[in-house]
Amino acid sequence: RIIQSDHLTQLIDQRLRDLPAVVQVDTSKYDDLIAKLSLEVTKIREDLAARENHDQDINFSLESMRTQQEMLADQLYEFKRETDTKFDQLLNEIDVKIAALGDEQFTEINKQIRKVLVQIFNIDGKQVDVEDLRSWIRDVFVAKEYLEARLSEIQGQFSGHVSEEIQRSAGVIMENITEELKGEILSLIEARAALNQANTAQMDIGEENVKRIVREALAVYDADKTGLVDYALESAGGQILSTRCTESYHTKTAQISIFGIPLWYPSNTPRTAISPSVQPGNCWAFQGFPGFLVLKLNLPILVTGFTMEHIPKSLAPNGQIDSAPKGFSVWGLVDEEDQEPLLFGKYIFEDNERSLQYFPVQSEGITRPHQIVELRIESNHDNPNYTCLYRFRVHGIPQT
Repeated sequence: RIIQSDHLTQLIDQRLRDLPAVVQVDTSKYDDLIAKLSLEVTKIREDLAARENHDQDINFSLESMRTQQEMLADQLYEFKRETDTKFDQLLNEIDVKIAALGDEQFTEINKQIRKVLVQIFNIDGKQVDVEDLRSWIRDVFVAKEYLEARLSEIQGQFSGHVSEEIQRSAGVIMENITEELKGEILSLIEARAALNQANTAQMDIGEENVKRIVREALAVYDADKTGLVDYALESAGGQILSTRCTESYHTKTAQISIFGIPLWYPSNTPRTAISPSVQPGNCWAFQGFPGFLVLKLNLPILVTGFTMEHIPKSLAPNGQIDSAPKGFSVWGLVDEEDQEPLLFGKYIFEDNERSLQYFPVQSEGITRPHQIVELRIESNHDNPNYTCLYRFRVHGIPQT
């Protein structure tokens, strides 16, 4: 009965009439979503297409670079091959040119070498054969080997800084030995020429004579480390005449005191500068500039140079030698009160050079011998308190 009710039938009919509108509203919502998703899919497809095109461009660039690399490798290989070929050709040309130098060219070279050696001998106009030159060269090498052996033996007895000084001195000693050997050779050449035995006797001064010359040269050099006579040396007759107005520097601490009362201050006199001992602290110290030292040599000489010596930095307690003299000048005097002294030269003692430095006379045309020499020290290497003079030597040619 309820199903057959008119009211129920009307209600069902009303619901059926409203159902298409509801379905249509829901369908429109899904259509909007589908359209939005379609747009996103289209955009993704476009991005993928663009990326694919970009990847193709990159692949093309890589392929182009690979092709260029292969071309460069081929060019490099070809260049290397051509270079090797040209280098081999150049070596062959050099070998051919060297081989083309015959005996005539080498003979000319030998003549030039012999000419140079004759000039070294300083014997122009004298007949010197090949054996003479060979003998002289052989003797020089014998002397060099003997000298090196003696120096090695001496170096083993001293510390490193003294060994360095010996190495620097070897050149001076070898030069003296060479001059001695040259003199011996010249004497033998002249003696042989006088006896007219040029073709029968062979020149040879002998190994023992060579060693004797080396020993004599070492003895001369060892006497004063310069190989030159020091005419200012006190033990040889040199004297200190005056220090003029120079004030010696004294330490503030007394060496001997009683009950705190100082009795004696240690100090070195200017005579230290012309004494052979050079030990740290054993120097003449003075304050102020200029510092004067007037010397009387043991005999009149034609002055040729001077040597100033200071301890090396390796022996200084603090590794510095700022008290060493720097700028100085040397003058020749007729007497101690000479008002018109003769300037020998102005010099700089370098603190970064060797501890013993030689200074030749700078003034030219000096022909007058001198026995009185004045040293004027104008500055030091920035020590504000004092300057130390360890040793000053005067060299020259005695005048009879």
